[in-house]
Amino acid sequence: MVRLVPYKKLLPSQLMDLVNLLNFDDRLRDDLGFKSDDSPMTVFDYQAFTEAWIERTNSQHFAIVNEGDIAMGQISLSHIDKDKGETRCGYWLGTKYRNRGYTKEAFEQIVGLARQMELKYLVATISPRNDASLAIWAKYRPMVEKTEGSLKVTVDLWKGFV
Repeated sequence: MVRLVPYKKLLPSQLMDLVNLLNFDDRLRDDLGFKSDDSPMTVFDYQAFTEAWIERTNSQHFAIVNEGDIAMGQISLSHIDKDKGETRCGYWLGTKYRNRGYTKEAFEQIVGLARQMELKYLVATISPRNDASLAIWAKYRPMVEKTEGSLKVTVDLWKGFV
């Protein structure tokens, strides 16, 4: 069972969990596009970046936390546009926590949150090679558009809900 902990309510240890993943999980760093010569991130760096990103993208940002209160990754609703009824969803999970259903659980919770906000569409851009993410979104029968090297997936939160 996972919980979504709002960014502002993260414990210092959970902030450190996230920073350690971003600094030392080589596969995650590669997935997120870090360069090998990027400097290690401090908790202060993470907080400053995340707070600016939340503000700039009109986002709700959460840590994905396990039963042991360890932050395993993060998930967000960003670019929330109530007029259009649309929001983007993005997430990442540390490599050692993958393939255990944690992202699926977190995604189900974020879909519920988007519905509570009375949004109509949830949108993401996913690599066609990211089978795990594509499988998570498939449950919600997304519309899929091919774009340059990626897929834009859009879920109608109120139609054909499984």
